[in-house]
Parts: sequence; C-alpha cells; structure tokens
Amino acid sequence: MRTTNLALLAVIAAAGCSSNPFGPGDDARLAAQAPTDAELAAYAGSHKYPATQPAKELKAAAIVDRNRGMIKVYNFSDQPIQDTDVWVNRSYVAHLRGIAAASAPVQIRFSDLFNSLGQRFSSQNEQVRIVQVEENGTLYSLLGPAAE
Repeated sequence: MRTTNLALLAVIAAAGCSSNPFGPGDDARLAAQAPTDAELAAYAGSHKYPATQPAKELKAAAIVDRNRGMIKVYNFSDQPIQDTDVWVNRSYVAHLRGIAAASAPVQIRFSDLFNSLGQRFSSQNEQVRIVQVEENGTLYSLLGPAAE
C-alpha cells in the first residue's frame, strides 16, 4: 500500500505544479503582505510541536524537491485545510492560511521553515523525514514525503 502511495505521489510530482494562492509559494512570497524572515522565526519561536498523537491520515501528501529547496503539499480531499501549521521533522513550522481542496499544491520553501530557536531548515542540512499538518488542534501525518 505504501509503495502504491509513493508511486502515485511520484506520478503527480512529475506532472508539474503551480503555486497555490493559499500558501507561501513563489507568488505569495512576492506579495506585499508576505511575512518577513524575522516574523517567520518569531512565529516558530512562539509555537510548540503538538503533544498529541497524530490522528488518522489526512488525504494529503508531501513531495520534496531538494534541488529547488521546497516541499509541495497536496490536498486530495474535497475540503480545504484552513489556518494550519505545517510541521517538518517535528521541529520546523510554517503557518498557512489554508490548502485548497483538490487543486494545485502549496509550496513551502525550506528557507521559510524555522524552528523554535530561530534556525532555518535550509541551513541545517537535514533531510525531510516527516511532514504533518495541525488544524484546529488536531495533528495529521501526510503521505510521504516522497522525493521529486
């Protein structure tokens, strides 16, 4: 089952992607209201990884593009994921206004992920091992991460 899921993720990733207006992708980063690095670090410093166990899997997946330094989060469900924190390796966090249902992925740059000490994920030379989303106090593990 896991092999099938990863194969599906690889096919989706190879098909190509565009930015999602809900997230901090390339287009949103250029917007006037995009958070600064200091704001991203402050947000991470004020939020702790949830102490709860992850709920059942969400119909969402993470694809890692190491060459471009980003994670693409796909929401395969028919409901948007709103006002959510995306956690990478249980330490690095990025806040998203939402992830639209069944649409283009949200793109999160490694450089936009910070931990509670203000360290950037991109400067730590870590592999993406686990990607989770926290919505309304519930933590969900995503399928993957698969590499692009």
